[in-house]
Amino acid sequence: MKTIYLILITLLSFQSSCTKADNINVKQNELLGKWQLIEVFDIYSGNSENPWTPIENGLLYTFLKNGVMESSEFNCNGTYIFNSENEYQLQINFNCNEIQYSGVFKVTFQENTLILEEKDTTCDEGCAEKFRRIQDE
Repeated sequence: MKTIYLILITLLSFQSSCTKADNINVKQNELLGKWQLIEVFDIYSGNSENPWTPIENGLLYTFLKNGVMESSEFNCNGTYIFNSENEYQLQINFNCNEIQYSGVFKVTFQENTLILEEKDTTCDEGCAEKFRRIQDE
């Protein structure tokens, strides 16, 4: 009887660990593709009901399978790391000749949008950008 319980507990622990890993992979696959900036969060916009400000012809981010990231903001490719510690996080790095950039973002997926909220920022009310998928990878 003890053997059956031990086998059952072992199987349940394997199943729960696979489920979490599978969920991370699903979210990472959801990140892949081309995204365009459509709104920025602006608590000071004067519109307390909807502090999101629309952006026309926003910058483009493309996340490729190999950890390479393209951006219309920079003249070189960058890298990204998508992980899940306590929440989905995205680390972005660009090391171009003229400019270097590194940022860590909290990632939220809502329908066909991606929200990147900058972590460890100087924004009092949080800095966030909303992107719309324009092309799958």
